[in-house]
Amino acid sequence: MSQPILFADIVSVDDTLEAVALRAVLECWNVRVSLHLVGQAADLVQIFDGTQSISKHVILSCHGDERGLLLPELDPSVEDTQPYHTVLTPDNLRASLKSAVS
Repeated sequence: MSQPILFADIVSVDDTLEAVALRAVLECWNVRVSLHLVGQAADLVQIFDGTQSISKHVILSCHGDERGLLLPELDPSVEDTQPYHTVLTPDNLRASLKSAVS
C-alpha cells in the first residue's frame, strides 16, 4: 500500500539557505514542496491573501524581533510601493489571512 502524498509550502523571507536545506530534508521524506522566495512585502501579501495557491502545510522560514517578521531591505524607490515596510506585524499577518478566508 502506498503512502498518501504530502504537500508543503515553504515561504522564505530573506532566509534562502535555511529554506533550501529544509526543502531538501522534506523531499527526502517524499513531501512535495513548493518554495516561495519572497523579495518584497507585496510577494508575501500575495501568498497569504489567497492570490497564490498554497497547501494547508506552510512553513515560514524567516527572522523576526519583538515587532514581527523582518522584511527584506529594499531600494527606497521599491520600498515606497510596498504595503508594509521593514516589518510585518502579527496584526498585518492576521489581516492578510482574514482576507484570504473571507
